[in-house]
Parts: sequence; C-alpha cells; structure tokens
Amino acid sequence: MRFYFIIIVALLCGTFVSCTKDDAAKKESEGYLSLGTISSAVKRAVADADYKLSDATKVTLTISKDGKTVSGFNLKEVKIVNWGSSNFSTEDIKLQVGNGYKLEHFSLQDKDNKTIFATPVKGSVLAPKVKTPLAIDFTIENGKKTEVVVEVLSTKNSTPADFGYAYFVITTPENKTRLITKKKYLYNTGVSKLAAKYDYTYKTGDILDYYTMNNRDKFVCQYNAEGKLVTELLNPNLKNVYKYDSKGRVKEYIRGVKSSGLYYNKHVYEYNSFGKIAVENIYNTNATTGKLRHLRRIEYRYLPSMFNKDDYHKVISEPDGKGGFVNKFWVDVKLDNNKSRDVLEEVKYFWDSDERSGKPTYEESRRISRIEYIYEKF
Repeated sequence: MRFYFIIIVALLCGTFVSCTKDDAAKKESEGYLSLGTISSAVKRAVADADYKLSDATKVTLTISKDGKTVSGFNLKEVKIVNWGSSNFSTEDIKLQVGNGYKLEHFSLQDKDNKTIFATPVKGSVLAPKVKTPLAIDFTIENGKKTEVVVEVLSTKNSTPADFGYAYFVITTPENKTRLITKKKYLYNTGVSKLAAKYDYTYKTGDILDYYTMNNRDKFVCQYNAEGKLVTELLNPNLKNVYKYDSKGRVKEYIRGVKSSGLYYNKHVYEYNSFGKIAVENIYNTNATTGKLRHLRRIEYRYLPSMFNKDDYHKVISEPDGKGGFVNKFWVDVKLDNNKSRDVLEEVKYFWDSDERSGKPTYEESRRISRIEYIYEKF
C-alpha cells in the first residue's frame, strides 16, 4: 500500500532593505524561498507505513524559470533544519523576484541519502495519485507570500519511472567524481591495442580546464557567461563546439570545426521525457561541397528496473540506402555501482547479421573496441 502526505511549500517573498542608492535602483530584488509545512495539512506516518516522513533530513528540488533551469537549482539539496511535532522547516534560499518559475523536481531524502518520498511528474504512472503533479508554476513577488501545495508519495515498491524520473540518486559533495583519463582500445583477433588516450585537467571542482589526446593535442575549454562549456579549442583554425537547447541541455556537439565553417562530424541529441539522451544522430560533411550525410544513429536503451539504477545499452545503426536504418553495432555499458553511477567501460560488438532485430551475442571474436573511464574523487 502506498501512503502520501500533503506538504505545503511556502514561498515567502520578502523585500530587502537597500543600503545604497545603487541597490535601491535595481529593477529586480531578491526574495526568500522558504520550504516548510503547515501542521494541519500534514499526516504523520501511521504505524504500518513503509517510510516515515520524520525520517527525512533534506529536500531535493529543481527550479526552472522561463523554460531554463535556474543556475544552482538543478537537484539542489536544501537541509531540513527544524522538526516540530507535525511539521518541518528548511533553511532559506534566495530567488529573484519574477514570474515564469516552475518546480520541476521535489523529493525527500533520509540520513543515508535514500529518496523516501517524491512528487510524481505529470503523465507518469503515479501522477493520478496526487491532485497537482509536477511541474508546478509559481511566482516570486515583492512583499507577498505565496503557498504552493506539493503532495509526495512513498517511493517504497515503486520505480523512479513510476514518478516520471530517470533515477533517485543524489550526488553529495563527498561522493562527487570527475573523469581524469579515458583510454580507447581496439581489438584485432582478440588482441587489445591502445588506440587513443585522453587526459583531463580541471581548474577547480568539476570545471574542466583542458584535455590532451595521446599526450600531444591539447584542447582548451572555453565557457559562456552561464558557465556552460561552448568550445574546445585545439588551435585558431580547429575547434569542437557545443550548442544548447532552451532547457540547457546539449543539443549539438560539432567536432573538428574549421575556419571555413566545414566540420568533421556533428552529433545531434534527442531527449526522452526523463531528460535523458534517447537518440544521438551523427552527420558528417563533404570536405569539398559541405553536403551533409547521415552517418549513424545511436539509440540509448535504458533499463530503469529499480531505484538508484539508470543502466543502459547503445544500439548503433547506419543508413540502409532505402531511407531506413539497419543495426550494425551493440555497445555494452558498465556503470559503477556507486552513488554517482559513473560510466566505467563501454564495449562495442559487431551485431550479427542474422540477429539485426534482436539482442546480439557477446562473443569475444565479435568485440571491436573498448573504452575505459578512470575517475578521481574531489
């Protein structure tokens, strides 16, 4: 049996007293977003409930504004600082006054970082169980208080997909990792041969400064005003370029862009309802004419069978010359069983011609390549 609890999220919008004339002249002021509950609206867990609301130690939320995730509010963790007899309150956070805000994700975690309650997304299996599923619109106004009702359901005996999420893992600072080395091996009659080695150097935290290929080519990373990686510069005449959609997700990754505008290839990404990459289309251009050619299509097949899992495989297909695609390769992806779910290895196999519509066999003789990923904690 699933139990749900109605939680009132109070959006407290306060006006700050300016200390200078310049501050007073600002068109946009800041307001507090304070999350809490009204005791009369909260049902504490009954004796036979799977999880207890009082076990929650923090709230995780995602907030967007005008279709873009607010900087610093993608799965932001907010600590619960006070538990009353039948309610809780959290530490305050700041938001700019304005409209167009949406609460995109809302969940509660216990002391072991396990998600015990969450709010389902509209269109998900559990959405009909609540009156108002996510996303929820709200406005931050000067000097006014807004209350938004958020209902949470127990996650016991449910999958993240039931809530409309891809996973429930929250990467805490002490468990954050960053990629430092990537090695690609090619196989010829079962013999492994190192084909390429990438080494990554960071400015601070997980902000990549540059990376090198085979200890030779150095790609310097350049960022825009929002802190997103936009260019990997090899030299003034050759670079890799990232383009983003309105939600801040990578829309295109263009490799080997020359000063002439021609490029080696372009990766175009499509996303599923969980915000995960669903399809990756790869195109290249003719070096002389610039004519675009559809080179490959990569399908990401996710296996959200249980909590804290976002396992997937890749199916690589190529144009069949008749307007369709035919499966060519299968990539077995191995994820680390830690909280960050890092990709540790990708092994690429030929897809047997008589098994184009099914799952290929894992024969060593059909293995083409392997990419090994190495991380460090920070």
